[in-house]
Amino acid sequence: MDMAKNDDYKTKFFESFSARVNDKVECIEMINIQADDETFKKMGLIPQPGTDVLWGLLVSCEKGLFFYVHPSETIMMAMLRVASHDEGPKEQFFDFKNVVNLEVHQKEKKWYDFLFNDSKFVLDGSFEIEGRKHICRINTQRKAADVKKIFDKYISQ
Repeated sequence: MDMAKNDDYKTKFFESFSARVNDKVECIEMINIQADDETFKKMGLIPQPGTDVLWGLLVSCEKGLFFYVHPSETIMMAMLRVASHDEGPKEQFFDFKNVVNLEVHQKEKKWYDFLFNDSKFVLDGSFEIEGRKHICRINTQRKAADVKKIFDKYISQ
C-alpha cells in the first residue's frame, strides 16, 4: 500500500474519531483485550465468536482513552453469517472513563519466560465497574512498556 495513502487513512480516522469524542486523538495502538464474558459484558463489548479475545485500537486522546473495534470479519465468518441469516459485525467502542481504579501492569516475569518471551508484549489490567473488580489481559504489538506509558498518562490525569 502506498504510504501516502496510508497516512491519508490515518489522518481521516484521527479527524473523525476526534469529532466523535470531542477530544483530539494523539496516537493509536493495535491491541487485543482478553477477558471473561462478564467483563466484556460490563464493558459493553462482544468478543470474537468462540473466543475470549477482541482486537481493536487503543485510541489515546488529549483527555481520554478509548478502545475501538472496527466492524470487520473474515471471509469464512461472513459466509457462515450470510448462510445463517445473522446480522453483520457492529462497531464497538469503550470509554475508559466508565471504569474506576484502572491499573495496568506489565506481566509478571516467570523463570521460564526465556523460553517463550511473550511477557514483553503483555499487560495485565484491572478496574472496577459498578463496584465490582474486573481483570483483563492486554496483548500489544509494540513492547508492552511503551503501551503502558499511554495508560499511565491517562491514569495520572
